Amino acid sequence: MTTSSTDTRLQLTDEVILSQLGETRFTAAVIERGIPHTSLTHWTTAAGSLDAVVPHALTTVRDRESSALLDLEPLFGPDALAHVRLTGGTVYVSLAGPEPAVLDDLERWLREVLPPARSTEEREVPVSFWSHGSHGPRAFSRRIVVPEWSGIADNYPSAVREQLTRLVTPSFRPAQGGQLLLWYGPPGTGKTYALRALGWEWRRWCSMHYVVDPEVFFGTRAGYMLEVVLDEDDDDDDEGGDGRWRLLVLEEDGRAPGRRRQAADRPGPLAAAQPRGRDGRPGPARPRPRDHERAAPAAASRRLAPGPLCRADRVRALRG
Repeated sequence: MTTSSTDTRLQLTDEVILSQLGETRFTAAVIERGIPHTSLTHWTTAAGSLDAVVPHALTTVRDRESSALLDLEPLFGPDALAHVRLTGGTVYVSLAGPEPAVLDDLERWLREVLPPARSTEEREVPVSFWSHGSHGPRAFSRRIVVPEWSGIADNYPSAVREQLTRLVTPSFRPAQGGQLLLWYGPPGTGKTYALRALGWEWRRWCSMHYVVDPEVFFGTRAGYMLEVVLDEDDDDDDEGGDGRWRLLVLEEDGRAPGRRRQAADRPGPLAAAQPRGRDGRPGPARPRPRDHERAAPAAASRRLAPGPLCRADRVRALRG
């Protein structure tokens, strides 16, 4: 597809792919009309479709993901355009307008009709699942059912229960600059289930992100880590306005080549709490130990090893 503009003396050439038709038309319109201001943003959304914006659409595409090119001139004046793409519970938005203030109005309106995902009182929290593919890092958002800590606390040994109870108190916040939680133990001892409970107890000030491929995250793709850490979502501020934290969860199963570990000491989730300031920039993160067997207490701020219940714990659990 080729378009030209006598004002800008620019010729735009783009390969036309049907699934990207809206993006191509958006770019062409911005150049042809000389629209001076654009912005890009994204957020996890509770909307399951783009039906709310279809009445304003010039172009729609429905495939594994949905997208639409929106003419918003009737609502916001001349040259107000938006392209929205919904995939994996996340909406990606491109905006164009004659003034920066128009871009703010466009984004505000889109956040109203495609509302951000929030934790609900039905004990569901949004979780972003990150992976690295042929087109770079990508996140898909899903809502998962999570337990309250008070409902599962008796399933854990006393020592672990006491440490976790301190983590879920309303006043708890990680140390300045981030904090590392290293959890290890045999399968079936409740490591992941306890992390879900943390997601619920921390929902008002911390968002949860799960890295599906930690070997790539810490391996050959340095840009992958930067993309996840520096990514800006809709919840940069918590309810107190002090900057929302981000919980990064990475799990290692101990089966990587060249590593010798006993099944009873198999590492589980590695959780790193990362602060997010008002400008969306993360604070300094503490280094990840290369192997949990060599991790010093200074490297892992908290080490949790769920395991079988002792006799006293079993009696307590049976009594309710």
